[in-house]
Amino acid sequence: MDIDYDQFKSLGELREFFANYVRDKNNQPHSSLPNKISLIDRLNSEPDMIQQVYQKRLDIAFLHREERCVANDGTIKLHGRQFETGQTTIGERVTFRYQLDLSAIYTEWNEQLMPIQR
Repeated sequence: MDIDYDQFKSLGELREFFANYVRDKNNQPHSSLPNKISLIDRLNSEPDMIQQVYQKRLDIAFLHREERCVANDGTIKLHGRQFETGQTTIGERVTFRYQLDLSAIYTEWNEQLMPIQR
């Protein structure tokens, strides 16, 4: 589908167009589903298949990720600020996961997230 973005005078109009497109697409019969039912009908026929994803899991899934080499004093710099990582990571190349506003920062070590004190 080609979209002529010039037809939209505001972001609100584009959002409304997109919402209508998704609603229409989800209500059309789908050729790969049994009896060619719509996606919405399939979703409504099996509500127990919908699983709740908890906020904490979502927060962790969307953390930003960067690698840094830990300095000899056990610190790293991230977005111009210095953070202590501890003695065990000195000299190591470590992956850090963080909220963009730096409200939460973690060291990713052995597939576990270890919080870094600010």
